[in-house]
Amino acid sequence: MVAGYDRYFQITKSFRDEDLRADRQPDFTQIDIEMSFIDETDVRRLIDGMFQLLFKSILDIDIRLPIPAIAYDEAMARYGCDRPDLRFGAPLTDLSALLADSEVPFLREGAAKGAAIGLGVPEKGALTRARIEELARAAAAAGGTGFVWLRRAAGALSGPGAKAFKGAREGALIEALALADGDLAFVLAGENPHALREACGALRTRLGGELALAPAGKFALTWVVDFPLFQRDEEHGRFVAVHHPFTAPREEDLALLERDPARVKARAYDIVVNGSEIGGGSIRMHRREIQEAAFKAIDIDPEEARARFGFLLDGLSYGAPPHGGIALGLDRLVTLLTGETSIREVIAFPKTQRGNCLLTDAPAAVSAAQLEELGIALRPPPAPGGPASGS
Repeated sequence: MVAGYDRYFQITKSFRDEDLRADRQPDFTQIDIEMSFIDETDVRRLIDGMFQLLFKSILDIDIRLPIPAIAYDEAMARYGCDRPDLRFGAPLTDLSALLADSEVPFLREGAAKGAAIGLGVPEKGALTRARIEELARAAAAAGGTGFVWLRRAAGALSGPGAKAFKGAREGALIEALALADGDLAFVLAGENPHALREACGALRTRLGGELALAPAGKFALTWVVDFPLFQRDEEHGRFVAVHHPFTAPREEDLALLERDPARVKARAYDIVVNGSEIGGGSIRMHRREIQEAAFKAIDIDPEEARARFGFLLDGLSYGAPPHGGIALGLDRLVTLLTGETSIREVIAFPKTQRGNCLLTDAPAAVSAAQLEELGIALRPPPAPGGPASGS
């Protein structure tokens, strides 16, 4: 962009060192787009049109434009994740006020910390008691201190958690979770509201799959916007970039970069379809002084910034245009459009769960001559219980 290119796109093979999942491979195909003199609306409008064309031409499905957007904070509050599956309801509900004076200690204590959440799903007896408790126990272990579960039948609540919701509290819970007869309700409490929401979001997703809550053939598209620019790394006691350190902050948040980085929102956006992130991007920083302020917020001092990103800072000082873009996972998109559940089904020669290629047997052992040519020396791992190599 500094060199004067107005816009470009490329379809490229990418390599990423990530754990393998149904929607991840170590090598994948990416549609990469970058444009000058645009803002978030321009990028979203372009991708809206692309998705509308693809769904119509391939599946004969009409996508209404514009594709709706949900703020990150709302997505986390209602669905417990930043890539919500909107094909079904079952939102998370804050029950802190309802449980503030609960007779159950862990519910009352969680409510006092803003960490008491409920969700209800149409279940109609499909799950055994053992499976219900297994799901709830896993969610509580991930982000809570305890749980109760209940069913609504004949207008009343039953189950092991019913005694915690007697009298007026029973009706209040039914209303808060919009429970109908045959619905199953979970109430979880914890010590950390964010961790609990993520755990409940994972529970919601799992219930959606096991109970087939998403109608077959339905597609729910949404943009997720207004991500935080930074998040606190408690282990190292500093802020880190949520996406990458080149994402621009909202103009109205520039003054917060130095005094309150946690409140700065990013000009970033993800496109999510049926609970899967298909792509993401952002408007970039094009002014050197803002880029330097962002580096400072994540404890990159001027000397380190010069050593690592001097080329970028020099480029910005020459006068970079406002610019931004997005990268879309082509394999994920094809998986979605073909109705497959794993990108391994739409990739030629996919890797195994261990990252091996069955066709070429890669990765293979490297010869001593190759290592010497690259100036690489291998050191054996330390013996179990022994000191680390080089100590």
